[in-house]
Amino acid sequence: MWKKLGQIFSLRAHGKPWMKSHAMLPTPLLKNDVIRVYFTTREQSGMSRISFVDLDRADPRRIVHVQDQPLLEIGRPGAFDDSGTLTNFAMAEGQRVLLYYHGYNRRVVVPWGNAVGLAVSEDGGETFRKAFEGPVIDRTRHEPYFAVGPWILKGLSTLSSTRSRMTASSGAATTSPAFPRCGRTKPIRAQR
Repeated sequence: MWKKLGQIFSLRAHGKPWMKSHAMLPTPLLKNDVIRVYFTTREQSGMSRISFVDLDRADPRRIVHVQDQPLLEIGRPGAFDDSGTLTNFAMAEGQRVLLYYHGYNRRVVVPWGNAVGLAVSEDGGETFRKAFEGPVIDRTRHEPYFAVGPWILKGLSTLSSTRSRMTASSGAATTSPAFPRCGRTKPIRAQR
């Protein structure tokens, strides 16, 4: 059952010097003694970066730790994430943590292009490395405008196997060049 606790974290009270605005897109990950909340903040330049805050699992109003620096480097010039990274979905697999993130790069006609990247942690979610330099989900010929917001449902059982299912938002239509409209959320792939 959900219990509203009010605002727990604010940049003004708890943020680090490099965090200039925003604490958005909270993405929780339950750990043994803390609730790790990955979030997106912005640097002085306005570039979005990913960080985290640990909350006491017994009393989530108590902040245990705030990450000192961004978790991921911005992509090299021309990469899908060369203008910023945003949190989307975190999932533990033993000591490994998979962090699906939304990368963007600046465009000319529309403000930015969006795609989904994957970062992997081998130390329980303290540090991450990008699994690939390119995205794991991007625009397609059927959905040419954007791909963002993956969500994974683990352990869906069928008669023959147990699978995970990923869904993501994509753009199949646009109402104006500057504001693509979300076409639909649909399953991307199922895996064993």
